[in-house]
Parts: sequence; structure tokens; C-alpha cells
Amino acid sequence: FDYRGIRDSGDDLYVPSTMELHAHDAIGLLDHLGLRNVHLMGLVGMGACVCQEIAIRRPDLARSMLNMGAWCEVDDFLRDQLEMFRWIHRDLGFFSFQKAVTLLSFDAEYYNANRHRLLGPEGGWKELRGRYPAHSRLIDACVNFDSTAWLHTIRCRSLIVHSGLDQVTSPRTTLPIERAIPGARGI
Repeated sequence: FDYRGIRDSGDDLYVPSTMELHAHDAIGLLDHLGLRNVHLMGLVGMGACVCQEIAIRRPDLARSMLNMGAWCEVDDFLRDQLEMFRWIHRDLGFFSFQKAVTLLSFDAEYYNANRHRLLGPEGGWKELRGRYPAHSRLIDACVNFDSTAWLHTIRCRSLIVHSGLDQVTSPRTTLPIERAIPGARGI
């Protein structure tokens, strides 16, 4: 599904953008489809945080959870990176944002081999092109997210992937998730 403000999805600018709001949207879709006991896969960034929210708020929906490129609270380093992405997109444009976030998210070997796929109109984060207001609201949800007080309530099988080379969401941000969820496994 598309987050609010992305592609054809609407967005109520008077409703604060929070991870809870986006999780509620995902829960509404799962309920509408009649799905239960699903595998929650949050592969990068806020999708992983939305999965945490779903597993916390609706344990009946969560059969298992994969979190990668995630966090359970925002430290100053992550907050400042996310804010940097916001002002780069706002002041320098989408393609400068795309390049900056790509350079911080992948190692040199992968970047060099895949640069043609990572950058440009069909590259990473393409759904944010031309949608700075939506991107800014997604950053609002990210910088204000904190699930640390609730992770201990997650009961589904959880796998947390730690990427030591990712400079945005490294083990610094993923290890606390693994440690807080009972029985979580990390790799």
C-alpha cells in the first residue's frame, strides 16, 4: 500500500503524521482484506517501524515479524540524518536527496555495481519524487517514533537483521529492537 500522500493516496494535512497513523492505515487494509496471522516484513526504514506498531497494537494480525533497517527510538545521529534528508530534498531537490541517501545506505562496492539502478527517475525512493510535502510528513513520523516501552509486549516470532555497513540504520539502531522483543533472533 502507499503511505498517505504517495501516488494517488490522499493525506489530511491537519492530522499529525505518526507511525501509529500509518500502522492504523495498514491495519485497516488488513482488516478490509480479512487477513489475520500475517508475516510482517519491514525491510527498510519506517516500514519496519510500522510492523512494530502492528505487532504491538494488533497481536492477532502478527504471525511473525522481520525488521531490517529499523529503529525503536531516534537518537541524535539518526534524527539529524533524517532532518538532513528533509532539507536536502526541500532545498536541493529530489535527485540530490536520492543521491545522498543512497550514498549513506550502500557500501562503495554495491553502489558502484548498481549506481544505474539506484539513481534516476526509476531509482530508489522514486515514489517521493515531486512529493516533498508527503516526504516531510513521513520524516515527522520517523523522528517522533519511539516503541521502546512497548517492544516487550510483542509475542510473534521476530527476526531482526543488522546491517553493519548501513550508516543510517546500523546495529546501533537495530540491536535495541532485538534485545527488547522476547525471544527475538538477530542476524
